[in-house]
Parts: sequence; C-alpha cells; structure tokens
Amino acid sequence: MPQMERLMTDYSTIKASLEERLRELLERASEIEDDLSKPADDDWAENATDSEGDEVQSRVGQATLMGIERIRTALAAIRNGTYGQCASCRKPIGVERLEALPEATKCVRCA
Repeated sequence: MPQMERLMTDYSTIKASLEERLRELLERASEIEDDLSKPADDDWAENATDSEGDEVQSRVGQATLMGIERIRTALAAIRNGTYGQCASCRKPIGVERLEALPEATKCVRCA
C-alpha cells in the first residue's frame, strides 16, 4: 500500500474496537484489584486456597495491564498519525493484520 494511501486509511472501526476492548480491560483490572484487596479469611485452609487464587488473579491482572498498555499505545498512534507503521522497518502494516491484531506494532515480516 503506498505511503499516501496508508495515511488516508480510515481506522475509525479499529479505533472503536480498541476503545471498547480498553473499557473491558479497565473494568476487569478494577474487578481483579477489588478481589485482591479483600481481607483474608480466618480459616487457614481457606487462606491457602485463596492464596493460590490470588496468585492466578495476579497473573491475569498483569496480563490485563499489559493489554491495556498495548491498546493505549495503539490509540495514541492513531491520534498522532503513526498507526499502521511498523516500529522496526517503518513500512506500512497491512490492514488485514491491523484488523486481526489492532494493537500490532510490527508488520508480519518484522514480527
């Protein structure tokens, strides 16, 4: 896709999808934070089970935060006009790739 055509690409559908996903992830992150901040149970066995659950939730929370950061980066790139440009080779990222993976920062070749 020529440079000028890439710059004129309408990313509004992708942007709306990213914004919706961001809302979902922010809600999930808030729920995880609330769950992890609940006071511990007095029952030792229950605490052990809760601790395992907290560890899993913490990992899910970390993945959620990473997803939030990737989406915010993509939305910032849309705002500043660099969205769809490979971070490595600076060539356009295919629209098909961006539709499948909207937070992609690299073209297929560089990924």
